[in-house]
Amino acid sequence: MSESEPVRAATFYHGLLSVVAVLLAGAPAMSAAQSGAADRALPQAGDLVAVVPFTNITGLPADEWIGAGIAETVAVDLERAADLATVAGEAAEGLSARAAGRRLGAPWVVAGGYQRSGDRIRITARLVHVATGMVSRTANVTGPFGELFALQDQLATALAGELAAPAAGPAAALPEPARQ
Repeated sequence: MSESEPVRAATFYHGLLSVVAVLLAGAPAMSAAQSGAADRALPQAGDLVAVVPFTNITGLPADEWIGAGIAETVAVDLERAADLATVAGEAAEGLSARAAGRRLGAPWVVAGGYQRSGDRIRITARLVHVATGMVSRTANVTGPFGELFALQDQLATALAGELAAPAAGPAAALPEPARQ
């Protein structure tokens, strides 16, 4: 081994370490720039949110109309209460929430389901970030089927209220119960 080979090896490794250090230092900046809305826990005023028809979990054919009605109510209430732009998701029916958001060009999607048992109905909703699949917020209501419209309004109000409130982290959806 000649005397210049160790110098060249040291120079090579020094240069390689410099390149790695530069790449690592620049990685967080690139990640933040690429993530866009993913850095935010919730959509901001003016963001586009797709609201897709809710899934009929019980599968009763006579109840198929309910999912479109829930989606319509949620979309209107989100536009009004949370200052968001919404797009109807009928064209994306049958797709996953993320696929629906991609098809509709929306970075956020509200999706959910409903199940009926006798004269009772439960409706659940989730706010999904399309790029990451992260569920940012959830809401649910349960009550008599005869109060379906009031339940839809309660669900939309709960979701809009969550969007209007700043998030303190993933577990910020509900406050802890008061201790006696």
